[in-house]
Amino acid sequence: MKTISQKAILLVLALTLASCGLAVSTEERMQEAQASMEAGEYRGAVIQLRNVLVDEPDHIEARLALAKVLIGLGDLPTAEKELQRAVELGAPALDIERVHFSLLEAQGDFRELLAGLARDEIVLPEDEQLGLRGEALLGLREGAAAEETFRELLALSPDLPSAGVGLAKARALQGEPEEAISLLEDVIATDETNPDAWLALGNIHYGLQNYEGAAIAFRESLASKLIETDANAHLFALLGLSDSELMLGDATAARGTVSRLSAFAPGMAETLLQRARVYQLEGDYVAAGRELIELHNAAPDDMRILMMLATVQWRAGNIYQAQEYLSRVVA
Repeated sequence: MKTISQKAILLVLALTLASCGLAVSTEERMQEAQASMEAGEYRGAVIQLRNVLVDEPDHIEARLALAKVLIGLGDLPTAEKELQRAVELGAPALDIERVHFSLLEAQGDFRELLAGLARDEIVLPEDEQLGLRGEALLGLREGAAAEETFRELLALSPDLPSAGVGLAKARALQGEPEEAISLLEDVIATDETNPDAWLALGNIHYGLQNYEGAAIAFRESLASKLIETDANAHLFALLGLSDSELMLGDATAARGTVSRLSAFAPGMAETLLQRARVYQLEGDYVAAGRELIELHNAAPDDMRILMMLATVQWRAGNIYQAQEYLSRVVA
């Protein structure tokens, strides 16, 4: 029997795939990636975009799209590499600016973001500049300047939900929580699945010690598929919800939320702390102490951890150890 050549095998395979409808074009993959991004399914978009880049490593649009998706997923180092590759390939200045500024915002480099927006040669549209400037000012806790910026943005784009959310945050930052709540309710009335509006509302209710209202808002934020497009927002919503449930003394609900948090950010210190708080609420002081000791080893001078360790050791009957931790707090 004759041996079939490698080229013949590849040809037969290609024809078979095409006849079965399994051969997907680059354009189709890009369309599927875009659809996934719009639906908040960023991990599916990553798969499609990486498949495009396997076949076409110099595909600029795919590089830029992948950078955007990775920013949303919180993988900032890889996003920066993809952006740099797109720059090297000659990506348009406008696209580079959009991704670069989004990266700076995600990294918390607000001063650098403001400096970049102040450049004379910037090509980003005015509404996008104002939105980024407002978010940077909020990050720097400059409430009055942020309010002025978001009001300017609203004058330019009255129906832009992010502008209304930004204005509400600015008012809350200036000590006007009730007005901020009213502004957010207006946004939600026209965009009831807006995760950013619900998240901001949850944070304000939590600050007012309205934990029931905060829990409702955080749950609504997490119910939106779009929250998966922003890793930080997703994380803060889970933390806010678990905090609210703990403050309400609802151990069952808190355990469920912390389980989701553990799957989302398994190695993060706040995840361990929330697990310890659930164990403490349930009366399992040994398990709480185990989580807290792991945290204490990583951050031996954290007062919050020391105080919780003293409490759970005292509750567990380990009076001497509780005194040791309390003495460190006093020292």
